[in-house]
Amino acid sequence: MRKFLFLILFQISIFAGMIDGIAIVVNGEPITTYDIYKVKKELHIDDKKAKAFLISKMLEESEVRRRRIQVSDFEVDKAFEKVAKSNGLRVDEFKNVLISKNISIKKFKEELRKQLGRDKLYQMIIKSKMIKPTDEEAKEFFEKNKARFIMPKIIEVVSYSSFNREDLIELYKNPIKFNPNIERREENLETEAINPRLLQILLATPENRFTQILPIGHKFVMYYIKKKSGLKTLPFEKMKNRILTFMFMTKKQEVLDNYFKKLKSEADIKYIR
Repeated sequence: MRKFLFLILFQISIFAGMIDGIAIVVNGEPITTYDIYKVKKELHIDDKKAKAFLISKMLEESEVRRRRIQVSDFEVDKAFEKVAKSNGLRVDEFKNVLISKNISIKKFKEELRKQLGRDKLYQMIIKSKMIKPTDEEAKEFFEKNKARFIMPKIIEVVSYSSFNREDLIELYKNPIKFNPNIERREENLETEAINPRLLQILLATPENRFTQILPIGHKFVMYYIKKKSGLKTLPFEKMKNRILTFMFMTKKQEVLDNYFKKLKSEADIKYIR
């Protein structure tokens, strides 16, 4: 009996070590096997990507501290309010949702603070390293990539709108189910007249598929793409600002990638298991 009990305790201790043992040490700070397990489960990624994610996150947070970047309580509260609003909820309703899912509001805000700190870090890096693309560079990009600027003249859609985001989630799951709270409207949208952000989403969504749910005004809207018809190449002047934005965003990501790649190469990273 004593041998059996010892064996069980030994197995428990081994299991505990596997679950919360130190897997990686980054500049003296540990990443545990449990940290990796949580990220894999939450982000639905494999072991390798989870480790890379956690190492990058740790290096970024370390750089935030090194640069003494501060995030005020006011900034955290405004970000919390923004997250609630993006989910179609008031702050008190969002807090209740978090509580119902056993998520600590304090810990959620701590993660928000870290994210805001990282966002400020990104801005500092970009500001010091970034050179904005010129109109001439945008024109050259357009001439070399004209095929990318061929798009349909008309996008036939069915728009579904509701004051309640959950209505559209249910519609997505079961399109034939009738819901009196959802307004349905068939539309033929001319691409030249569509808001650029919405156009990008509509173009990226295949025919016979729903778009993501979008907050528009005081409602939530989801589009079903029926058909895209009539191809045309948009003139440079109509595309210039979009090209400049695309080039800027591409360059920005390149600057950040290079910065953190160098930071990682200089870091002391030890893989324990």
